Amino acid sequence: MKKKIFISMLIISLTLCLASTSFGGNAPTVTFRDIRAMGMGGAGVATMEGFNALMYNPALLGKAGFGLELINVQANMSKDVFDLIDFIDDNEDALDNFTDLTLAEQEQLLKDMDEFDNNSIGAGVMPKVGLVMSNFAVGAYATGEVDFKIDKGIFDPKIFAYGHLDIVYSAGYGSKFPLGIISFLPNNLYYGVDLKIIRRSFANYKSSATDLEFDNVIDSLEENETNGYGLDFGLLYEMMPGKLTIGAKVNDFLSDIGDDKMPMIVNVGAAYKFSENLLFAADYNDFFMHKSASLFNRLYFGTEIHLGHILMARGGFAQGYPSIGAGLSFGALAFDGAIYGIEKSNNPGGDGDYNYAVRLKIGM
Repeated sequence: MKKKIFISMLIISLTLCLASTSFGGNAPTVTFRDIRAMGMGGAGVATMEGFNALMYNPALLGKAGFGLELINVQANMSKDVFDLIDFIDDNEDALDNFTDLTLAEQEQLLKDMDEFDNNSIGAGVMPKVGLVMSNFAVGAYATGEVDFKIDKGIFDPKIFAYGHLDIVYSAGYGSKFPLGIISFLPNNLYYGVDLKIIRRSFANYKSSATDLEFDNVIDSLEENETNGYGLDFGLLYEMMPGKLTIGAKVNDFLSDIGDDKMPMIVNVGAAYKFSENLLFAADYNDFFMHKSASLFNRLYFGTEIHLGHILMARGGFAQGYPSIGAGLSFGALAFDGAIYGIEKSNNPGGDGDYNYAVRLKIGM
């Protein structure tokens, strides 16, 4: 039963990403959380490499060499998803026959459900494919997530699922500013631009707590889809060449998606290389405070240590929550894992959620 529930949740995660409803007001910004960055506490504006420059700072393309990502599949799941699966599995008979339980048994089951009641529990899949050459990158990526929520209800428990998907076709260019323009600066300054073509979807689904087969999910979803674009800019300055770099990315300087515009958000960051094997990075997101969140909710910092030629260890803090990660690289084949926290509220410690993430990458 537990395996069936787990597989069903993965199926609905992918299926919900194919349907959508319209957005009102400002559309949310496209957000891709790369597993390497999340293992390092979420920092990436001055540290990401290769195709990831398009998501974190296109100016990094000015320092990029050749790279090809043929297969890159990243998946993440909230810790609470596993707890919910265990709960449903342990109470399978009671949930199947809820109306046949005695009043006392029903009350006990609903009491045991308190920790999940109206608590969003997320899972997501983030695939990408891309080509990077000197100064230039092109490719596509997707960020799809589903939040599950269990509701004790009035007559019997229900499970709600809210899914969204952004499929992004992206091309970017980065290079050094000509020395004649920045002659007043002692070191290199890089710039970058990224054009995004976006297909956005959103959907919601409701079912009884035990009806996890979802045989008729596709037929029951109201499909709706919208398209748009976004234009990003980035800067990167070598304050101490080979050691300290600082950067900034302007997300959605120009944008339009359906009838809405994505808000322009500025992220800044820095990276310091203590040695060839030790890197420290820090980001401050939403510099001009477009969203009403506290200072600590905007801070991300961490470190990466190379332990030999194939193993990397990572750690840091994101929005006040510790994160850890690791990577194994065998040339064209790489594996990564991370555990990190995300603050869902506007204040630290308000509504935190820990996530597990894994990634398989094939490329060069």
